[in-house]
Amino acid sequence: MENTERINCLIRKITPGTLLTINTGEISQTIIFLKQNNSCLIGAGLDGSIVTIQIESIRSITFLPAPSASPPAPPALPSRFLYVSSTDSGTPVLNIYDISNPRNPIKIKEIPTPGAVLRSMSIQGNTLYAIDENNNVLRIYDLSDPLNPQLMGLGDQSFGIFSISGSAVSGNTLYTAPFLWDISNPNSAIFAGLFGGNETLLPTGQIVNGDYLYVSDAENNRIIVYDILSKEHPLFMVSFGSGEVTNPQGMAVFQNVLYVSDNGSPNVHIYDITDPISPEKVGDIPVEAGASFLSTIDSVLYVGGDLLPSIAIYAISDPANPVNIGDIPVSNEGMVIYPSL
Repeated sequence: MENTERINCLIRKITPGTLLTINTGEISQTIIFLKQNNSCLIGAGLDGSIVTIQIESIRSITFLPAPSASPPAPPALPSRFLYVSSTDSGTPVLNIYDISNPRNPIKIKEIPTPGAVLRSMSIQGNTLYAIDENNNVLRIYDLSDPLNPQLMGLGDQSFGIFSISGSAVSGNTLYTAPFLWDISNPNSAIFAGLFGGNETLLPTGQIVNGDYLYVSDAENNRIIVYDILSKEHPLFMVSFGSGEVTNPQGMAVFQNVLYVSDNGSPNVHIYDITDPISPEKVGDIPVEAGASFLSTIDSVLYVGGDLLPSIAIYAISDPANPVNIGDIPVSNEGMVIYPSL
């Protein structure tokens, strides 16, 4: 009787979930304590079964240490990277920045690209396509490990290409006006034809939004719109920006708003392209003259150029009224964000 009172007193102090070994003299059983119900102790066996033990039969209770916690998971990789091609050090490199917090970008790595200046970059899945301005070739990188891009090969070199600024991807087609590339096999890029004819005399930037391709034409100071519902056969629709842009370069899109860098003025021009056939200019972002490259993700716009000392960062939650929130101290020959959403 005295032992039963002692066990009862002990049980009332046990916290549910405590691991115990119960000894009744006949058996010894390990359980997870659930509760006391009148004259019974109720617990869960290690096999998940419910165990009921008469308190008066219990001889002793042994407290066991809680199961050790699982080892902490390794830290997750940042969800956003900015790849920046630069020659600031005198030799070409690819810088990788963690931009998970756009107000505090962190440089993670600098990868030498000997002899290769990656001027125009586009990403499709885990593949980076980059025009090498020094050698006039298309380089293809595997981004399965985004911190360690691996050169997989070069694009089709059965014809000569020239230095191009700007590239864009839609489906299995890579656009580097006036060239089309078949990238159905991500490890290669096969020349698939030409488009544009005499429409685009000096392509300096390209961006895809839905079923439309926008191409900067620096020769005629305008933006050309192509319908790419048929990916392999871009169809000229309209041009705009004449009299508003003086040397259009790289572009970016956010929520049907097109941002156009202008190497001939200290502005990034803002267009509403809700109606792709009738773009409407809605404002400008004052920047240092020389902006050439734009990238955007998660309502953040990055503005850079090889003539600028840094990449300016803008919050564009209100797309027509960007707010400067910081910068990255590096000039650049090209930039692109991974993953490409």
